[in-house]
Amino acid sequence: MARCWLIRLAEENIGYLVLTLGYSVEHGGRDGFIDDLYVIDAARGRGVAAAALEFALAEATALGIRTLHLEAESENERAIGLYHRRASRRMGVKLMSLRLPTVG
Repeated sequence: MARCWLIRLAEENIGYLVLTLGYSVEHGGRDGFIDDLYVIDAARGRGVAAAALEFALAEATALGIRTLHLEAESENERAIGLYHRRASRRMGVKLMSLRLPTVG
């Protein structure tokens, strides 16, 4: 399950936010993952991503999410800084992915 929102400024789409929903025993129940937060280059540095993150936090709370996970590429210092300012703690884990074959 997921939610996706367009980020608009003056009638123009300038980005999007994707929040996926899951469940984690370790994290106390329903959890969420900001799967993607994108803002076009021309709109960066204006607080748009920070406002989108605040929106996502409010939506996550309304959806009953207990823990929200944030991900950024290791070289994306701006995203890491934004997330670090809002995250209560950094996890000491490394996220890894395994693609599974499609069935059928």
